[in-house]
Amino acid sequence: AQHRLQANPNDADAFYVLARVNLAQDYLDQAQALAERAIEIAPNSSEAHRVLGESLGLKAIKVNLVTGLAIARRGKKEGELALSLNPQSIDAAEFLASYYNAAPVVAGGGHEKAERMVETIMQLNPSRAYLARATGADEKKDIGGEENWLQKAVQADPKNYEAKERLAYLYISDDRHDLAQAERYARDAMALDPARAGAYAVLASVLAQKGRWSELDSLLSQAERADSDDLAA
Repeated sequence: AQHRLQANPNDADAFYVLARVNLAQDYLDQAQALAERAIEIAPNSSEAHRVLGESLGLKAIKVNLVTGLAIARRGKKEGELALSLNPQSIDAAEFLASYYNAAPVVAGGGHEKAERMVETIMQLNPSRAYLARATGADEKKDIGGEENWLQKAVQADPKNYEAKERLAYLYISDDRHDLAQAERYARDAMALDPARAGAYAVLASVLAQKGRWSELDSLLSQAERADSDDLAA
């Protein structure tokens, strides 16, 4: 993306990609600024509005109540605009479902709104709708509900990496602590996408807890190779 901007300083897609990268790394100010620049160039970019909304939503959590409410409301507005620009955007719908679940009523949140948004996602992609329900259950500290919805997500789409990774993390947590299940879902997730780190972390913890040191050494070498390959690509 940086190379694209050197060739074309008004490349909205490049600004959007950089905004996503910064959002994933929790560099929220940078993500906000990059998304805003993308929107200046391409005002109808649903993706850029959604990333801006997510950045603002996360920033709102980290400041005082009064300032946070104003930022949160702006984040909600951006998310709703993103969905209106592209009603097929599952990412925008997922952001809004999460926002409505977590935000107080005064900031435009509400569980009924979240449920309606999950129904929207269900029409687009049932597996991701179940993931949204799992996120809602997690926010309510409903471990059983989270487990149930994650299992449904896997049943609806056996190739859903996130669902399997989240199940692996759930089963290694103190709430469930089922190492056999954690290993199963971590290996399943790794098979789907060897380049992503989350499943490696879970499996490494399982192997360490079980004292399977030679397997752990092999896994760490495999993870290093996968990381090197990903960087080379």
